[in-house]
Amino acid sequence: MNLRLECFLSMKEITLIPVSSSNVAGYLYEPATGMLYVAFWRRDSKPVDLYIHKSVPGSVANELDLAHSKGRTFYHRIRNQYESEKVMGVVVRGIDPKLRKPERR
Repeated sequence: MNLRLECFLSMKEITLIPVSSSNVAGYLYEPATGMLYVAFWRRDSKPVDLYIHKSVPGSVANELDLAHSKGRTFYHRIRNQYESEKVMGVVVRGIDPKLRKPERR
């Protein structure tokens, strides 16, 4: 079953690629703009936080696509490397909590 995360951002609908991870819930890369949308699982009862990372090269987005560990790749290759902002007031639908892996301690 292919689950999708649908986000409505400034009247724009995007569909994120769902991820089986303890940290990353889903992501989407837009090659034309270099924008990388990444949704993260939260520790509280709300499902995700969504961030936009700007001017991400296609080669880096491809690394994320191919990575076995999306969270590790995000942490080492994207986090704090590109301008980013948290998106507030976004409706995220279609998240399956069963895709969330337990956190490692």
